[in-house]
Amino acid sequence: MKTRYNQRNTIFSRMRLKPSTPAYQAYYANHPSMKEPDDALRGMDILANLRVSPEEKADIQHRLDACDKDVRTLYERFAAIPKNNTKEPISKEDALKTLQEEGAIAAGVVRLNETDYYAAYGGTGENLGREDYGQKPDKQYTHAVVFAVPMALDGVLSAPKAPSLLATKTAYLRMAEAGYALAKTLKERGYETVFASEDFYPAPLVPLAYDAGIGEIGMANHIVHPVYGNRIRLGAVFTTHPFQEDAPEDYGIEDFCKRCALCLMNCPSQAIKHKRRIVNGRPFFQFDEHACFKMFKRFGTDCSICLNSCPFTHGINDWVRKRMHKNRPNMDLVVKEHIRQRGRKPKEHRELFIKKEWFDGNHR
Repeated sequence: MKTRYNQRNTIFSRMRLKPSTPAYQAYYANHPSMKEPDDALRGMDILANLRVSPEEKADIQHRLDACDKDVRTLYERFAAIPKNNTKEPISKEDALKTLQEEGAIAAGVVRLNETDYYAAYGGTGENLGREDYGQKPDKQYTHAVVFAVPMALDGVLSAPKAPSLLATKTAYLRMAEAGYALAKTLKERGYETVFASEDFYPAPLVPLAYDAGIGEIGMANHIVHPVYGNRIRLGAVFTTHPFQEDAPEDYGIEDFCKRCALCLMNCPSQAIKHKRRIVNGRPFFQFDEHACFKMFKRFGTDCSICLNSCPFTHGINDWVRKRMHKNRPNMDLVVKEHIRQRGRKPKEHRELFIKKEWFDGNHR
């Protein structure tokens, strides 16, 4: 039997709970073992420990606030779109083309089941003025068009410094813009539709992206795309428009992750674990969310060292990836060359140089 995800159980929801409030008391009455470690990290003041000058911090805050404002504007514009009472279908090809024109590098469709939705919202939508803690999502949507937008590589290369945080925030804005474009089209064509953003999503997106074939779930529990690696942010459009659904793809990434494990080795808090676990039929890895969030607050950014550590983030040629598929010696060769040519924690982008004959056992 599948387990319902509950957004109230996510650390970003729990960190927003205020001591002595009814929501705080109710949650920790049901989860007493979480109270002490959560209280030690309580709050979402991520920028407090950012190691930059006051002037730089003010500029960064201004840029983050500008992104938040732009996302709010998108939802306001979407709410103002008049509803069309006549359904006018759109082809899947045209729907995905709309996302591609807005910067999406991959997209797929999943048919939604009740267990795909959160059991309850976690109150993370304050930027949108949403007060939805404990409320149940609207489950009228039958399909989700899930997609990925890329993060700026130079920002990821700076991890865990401020540019990595700005790369994340900018990608979230691009994700919302792409979702808005498709959702607007579907609403104008008479379909019930809503688009996800950093502040609002009625279902966790990593499982849906896996089901849609966008990538595989890596050791850091992110979706790893075969071209962009961990350097993506996920978006989705939830709709009643029927589309032909996609299916998970075997890119060989899960096997590669178990041979590579650079994200695990580079994680400054040892939050990433090698032990595999299955959640609702999907492969994930053990993960220490408290240790991870501690780095958020220590660095004053979203860390992103795991993103930068992934060889796929820096690019692996398609022919190289295909030669690695189900071939452990070739996987090991690629990891070895990645470390030799780029280093364990790359600071600049370098194309990975591998000769075809090295895969035949002739590696120098």
